[in-house]
Amino acid sequence: MSDIAVDVVILPPAEVSAEVIDLNRELCRKDRRIRLDRAAVLPHISLFMSSIPRARLAETISCLDTVLARYAAMSVTLTGVSYGGFDAMNIVSSLALAPTPPLLALHREVCDALAGLRTAPTTPEQFANADAVDENSRRYVEEFLAEHAYERFDPHITVGFGRLERVPEVGEFTADRVAICQLGPYCTCRKVLYQADLAPAS
Repeated sequence: MSDIAVDVVILPPAEVSAEVIDLNRELCRKDRRIRLDRAAVLPHISLFMSSIPRARLAETISCLDTVLARYAAMSVTLTGVSYGGFDAMNIVSSLALAPTPPLLALHREVCDALAGLRTAPTTPEQFANADAVDENSRRYVEEFLAEHAYERFDPHITVGFGRLERVPEVGEFTADRVAICQLGPYCTCRKVLYQADLAPAS
C-alpha cells in the first residue's frame, strides 16, 4: 500500500480525554460505532486530513515540526455541544470549540505546509480497519481541504453517534500535544505515527 490516510490532530490532556471517553460511553449504550479509548481510538481535535504517500511520512513530519516550532501551548475553550452527521438517522455529537486566533492560525499553517503532500483518491485501504470504512469517511478525508478547512474549519472533538443527554464538565484547557495519526472508520484516530509537544506558554 503506497498511501496512508492521516489526521494531524491536537491530543487533549488526559483529564479532558477521560471526560470525553465518559461521554462516549453514554452514547455507546445505544450505538457503538465510535468507541473511544486512551490507546487505540483517541479523542482529538483535527487540524488536517488527507491521504499522503507512506514514503513521504518523514517529510510530512519535518514540515509539521517546522510549523510547530512557531507555536506554544494554547488555551482551548469548549463552547458547548454540536450535532452533525450525514442524515437524521446518523447524528454525531461533538464538543464545539472556540475558533480562537491561535487555533485558527495553527490549522491554516498546518494545511498550507502539508497540502503539497496530498494524494488522491483516498481509498478505504489507506485506513486502519479498512473493511469497516464507509463512503462518508472516505469522502470526508478526500474533500477535507476543499470542504472542511480554512474558512470552513469547525474545531471540535467528536464524541460519538447519538445525542448527548448532559453537558460535559470540561471547559477551558491547555492544548500542548500534536500528533499525526492513521485514520480509521468514521475518521477516528487509530494509530499514532508521530507526536510532538508544543513549547510551554510564556
